[in-house]
Amino acid sequence: QYMEEGVCYDCQAHHIVVIVLVAIAGVLCLLYLAKASAMALTTQNPQMTIFVMILGQLLTFLQVSAAIGKLPINWTTPFLHFINILSYLSLGVGALKLECLKLGSDSQAFSFQVLIPLALVAILIIIFGAAKAARPRMVVFNTFTNSIGQLALTLYITFTLTALVPFHCYGHPNGESSVVQYPQVRCNNDSDHATMVAVGIVGFLIYPAFTVCLVLFAVWQYPKKIVSADLNFVQRFRFVFFRWSPERYWFGAIVVLRNLLLPVFPMTIPEGAADVTAVILLLWLNLVLLAIVMYMPWRQNELNHTDICMNFILVSTLAIGSMALTGSKTLSQSLNTFLFIIALFVLLLALGIALHQLVKAWSKQATYAVFLSHHKGAGACAARLLKYMLQKELRKPIFYDCDDLVSFSGIFTAVKQSRCLLVMMSGETLCRPWGAGEIVTA
Repeated sequence: QYMEEGVCYDCQAHHIVVIVLVAIAGVLCLLYLAKASAMALTTQNPQMTIFVMILGQLLTFLQVSAAIGKLPINWTTPFLHFINILSYLSLGVGALKLECLKLGSDSQAFSFQVLIPLALVAILIIIFGAAKAARPRMVVFNTFTNSIGQLALTLYITFTLTALVPFHCYGHPNGESSVVQYPQVRCNNDSDHATMVAVGIVGFLIYPAFTVCLVLFAVWQYPKKIVSADLNFVQRFRFVFFRWSPERYWFGAIVVLRNLLLPVFPMTIPEGAADVTAVILLLWLNLVLLAIVMYMPWRQNELNHTDICMNFILVSTLAIGSMALTGSKTLSQSLNTFLFIIALFVLLLALGIALHQLVKAWSKQATYAVFLSHHKGAGACAARLLKYMLQKELRKPIFYDCDDLVSFSGIFTAVKQSRCLLVMMSGETLCRPWGAGEIVTA
């Protein structure tokens, strides 16, 4: 049996099937993660990269929604069903009904959940061990650390919510309290709860706390390592920086701190102070949204736009839901319908953009016919004239950085999106690092 909202239900065969399918899908995702981490940035398809990153944004959106769902907000249909579906899709272990595996006592079942991230790391070790055995000269350490870091950041909120389960309690009329996910376990008055608290603290230190310290350390060291040309450091911590434009390398620290605090507050602050939790979360989400709008930190503009939309929906959901915190007050049907419509619209829009990028990646359609590589000191005027002549002759887009480049972080992406690279060899072309990088990328 498993318990949901205080009611016991019998386990069915489909619960076991779902657990098995999720496990198989998880292994396949780890294989793709290992392969993607081994690829050089210059060989990655930019459209496929945008597709994968939007999926990552959607997964983060689902996890943040699950964290907001820990607040005692009295939703009504249709948004109630919508947020429940989002909680199931967030890959939270509580949604998988692991109790159906008959893992023993509640503390043993919780310990099994906390060990799941270590099991994922063990699978990655097996994958890279097999790769090293097949190709002995392959350098796997940096790729391995990148895979683990990417896994930790992708499922960061889910891991944090899992570790904090023993601290999320609700009160009874007699003054006692129980763990929300395990109502039969009494908080602070049960040996099972003491064991769960100890396991949860260890899990929190190993996963969320260690990860945030590692990211902050990498961001702190980044300027120094870049000046000293420490390529090993850059490759080892690529999972921290590759999403962001070079000027906004530090934005990973803001995101990981957001993802740490969002689950910590609703899981640890008592239910009676839910209004305080909602205010803190609203302020924090608004600050992060403001930072995204001000700095536009993602490497591609499409990712900035989808991230802004998703954060706007999260802020709107929490702001409107705060009107129905605790008590018997519920949101009106019209407000619930409004939230459902705008949230569904943004999710479908993000999925549409992701699928559009996937189609472009599969079709291998070039955005530009020619990329003009030149040295501005000696070839700017000639490049301008050549662009005019090529456009007149080819009648297709020609990339010329003065006209088409928004940020230097996108220059190598533009090379990969061009059908051919035309290098104008002036005296200093090969002395210019951007020119050399364009040739290497092509």
